[in-house]
Amino acid sequence: MNPTQKQTIRNLAIFVIGIILFPWLGCWLDVQSGNPTHNQDQSLGWLLFLITPLALVLLLRLFARDGWRDFGLKPNFKGNGKWYLFSLLFHPFSIILLLLLGAIFGATSLPDLSATKFALIRQSLLAAFIPSFIKNIFEEFAWRGYLTPKCNPW
Repeated sequence: MNPTQKQTIRNLAIFVIGIILFPWLGCWLDVQSGNPTHNQDQSLGWLLFLITPLALVLLLRLFARDGWRDFGLKPNFKGNGKWYLFSLLFHPFSIILLLLLGAIFGATSLPDLSATKFALIRQSLLAAFIPSFIKNIFEEFAWRGYLTPKCNPW
């Protein structure tokens, strides 16, 4: 086993141990502070659960000599625009299709959408989308951006 492979295994062990221990530390802190551990809204445990993978990735890449060569941020838009467009539109299209099918077959009732109600729905969707988008960035950079290339380096 060469030194690079040993370093990769060491850093993977640090990553795995860290993503297991830090959320449990957050859970312990929640218990000590009297917060319910299942409350995702105002829980230090859930915050540690969400940020630990990305924080460990940044620390390992910056200070444990993991480097950025296999970071994996190569979107390759040229020649793949149709697939990016498809992935962007698939989810909203499928939701609209399911709602329409549900309305046709009587399984879903669509409310009267006045301008005020539509504005409330739009605000609700944005309020749910933005935190989810940020959480998913943390998740993808940690798991796909770090763990996937490290588990198959040879």
